[in-house]
Order: sequence, then C-alpha cells, then structure tokens
Amino acid sequence: METEGFIIGDQVALLNDSLQATDTISAEGKLVKISGISEQFYPLTENDTGICNKYSYVRIQLQDEQAIINGKYIYSATSEEAPKEIQIEKDQYSFVRLENYNALSDTSVSCDMHTPLLFTNSGDNYKGLLKLVNNDIYQSEYPYLELMANAIAHDVITEINTKGNQIILYIRRTGKQSLANIVVAIKKDALNGYSAEVKSIENIR
Repeated sequence: METEGFIIGDQVALLNDSLQATDTISAEGKLVKISGISEQFYPLTENDTGICNKYSYVRIQLQDEQAIINGKYIYSATSEEAPKEIQIEKDQYSFVRLENYNALSDTSVSCDMHTPLLFTNSGDNYKGLLKLVNNDIYQSEYPYLELMANAIAHDVITEINTKGNQIILYIRRTGKQSLANIVVAIKKDALNGYSAEVKSIENIR
C-alpha cells in the first residue's frame, strides 16, 4: 500500500526497524509518502496505556530513505470520509478532514484529538493545510484550521463560494447540546501559502 500524510509536530523522532530513534524531524505540515502502517496500536510511552494514547507506527519515505514515526504525528484522509468538492469557474476546490493514526474508533470517547482540514486547489496546484489566523472571534493554540469530529463537536461544510480573492466556507457545528453556524475566510499569502480566519460564529442553540 502507498498513501500520503502530513507530519505535524516538533522534534518528531525518526525510528529504525528496531524502533530505535536515529534522528528527529521538525516539519510542520510536510507532505510525505506512507508505505506501511502497523496493524497493532502501541502506547505513546510506557506509562501512557490509555486508549487516547495508543497509535500505529507508520513507515514513511523521506527523500531516498525510509523511516518509521509514531502515528500521533502524521495525518491522512480517512477512507470513510468523502472530500467536499466544488467547481468555481475553472478551479476545482476540495476539502477533507484529516486524522492521525490513533486507536480510537468511537468518537463519543473524550480524547484530545486534532482533525486538520486538507485543502486542494486545482488552479495553482496547492495541496496542504490551512494556517489558522487567531482573532477576537476565535482563537486556538493549534496552528491549523480544523474540521472537528470528536466527543465535543462535529463539523460539516455546508457551502463553499468565493468573495473577491477569498474562498468562503460555511460550517455547521453540532455539539451534544449546541448548534452553531461558522463562516471561515480562506486567502492566499504569497509567502506562506493559504490561511484561514473565522469571520463569524452564530450560536443557534
């Protein structure tokens, strides 16, 4: 099998086949090829044996070499989730939620999980994450825009359109006892790729 994923993390250990660290990588949002995934899940540390801290090991291709990393630090699209796609004039836009290689199969279990959003634009061949711009409306310590899917909330993109040089996402966020409409503006930066900023949050209940 071969797929691809994005490495997110600082000083992520690169392991050999004996699972011994040989080097580290700090590459926020780096896209790499995946050539293998362990069938079993392993605790992040010997003392962390809870379901929230178990991950597969993932074999990746780095230039001409292969390495293994803990699945906590690499994110891929799941086969169960279809991308949200739209054609606007000549450009095809695609959005899909990414997940890391955790052991959690039940999203009703409360774990600290991140689900960044992958954006693809056929017009400029961009394929990557969306850097989150914090403002007075919405702030997060996580550096990328997420499409949530956990015990707290579940997000669904309901509409995509454009306004000037921006792409506008309309997101419906459903919680256990809450419902909100979120508007996100995406724009391109010549130096840093694409960024996303929450422009409004309308709490319906």
